[in-house]
Amino acid sequence: LYDITALFTAASVALTGLSVSFFRTSIAWEKNFANVIRTSQVTGGAVDALREDFLQLQTVIPVSAQDLARIGTLGGQMGVAAANLTDFTATVAQFSATAGTSVDESATALSRLDELLPDVESNYERLASAILKTGVNAVATESQIVRGVSQIAAITQTAGLATPEIIALASAMS
Repeated sequence: LYDITALFTAASVALTGLSVSFFRTSIAWEKNFANVIRTSQVTGGAVDALREDFLQLQTVIPVSAQDLARIGTLGGQMGVAAANLTDFTATVAQFSATAGTSVDESATALSRLDELLPDVESNYERLASAILKTGVNAVATESQIVRGVSQIAAITQTAGLATPEIIALASAMS
């Protein structure tokens, strides 16, 4: 009888700890996602759609839910349109994991380059792919390429260069 009581006591303590951990994780997620909603100014049914998109991203991208919410928050702060926020978040998470940069650096870089470069037009995946491909095939790292593109973007637009050409030039100059 003593063994059964001890077993049930241990099991109930474990289940209580598990449920507390689950609720803490859920509360942290809702708090972080509230920041995404606040900065992106999404309202109504779009909030539910965005939440579902972010939950789906958690299952396919090896980045924590906290980092995904951080990327979404940064995207909202930097003026990424709510319609593009899911794509932006997915691309930044993948770029960050591949390039070895922090999510903050990656989010800032991609949103800034979207504004600086003439033909990105919120196609974050194409931009990130061009930077990664150039980084793999050149001596310059992805961080150096991003820094170089930021510095020469205005001048190269005047010269009529397209985004891939600007990225290549920044890589060569780094």
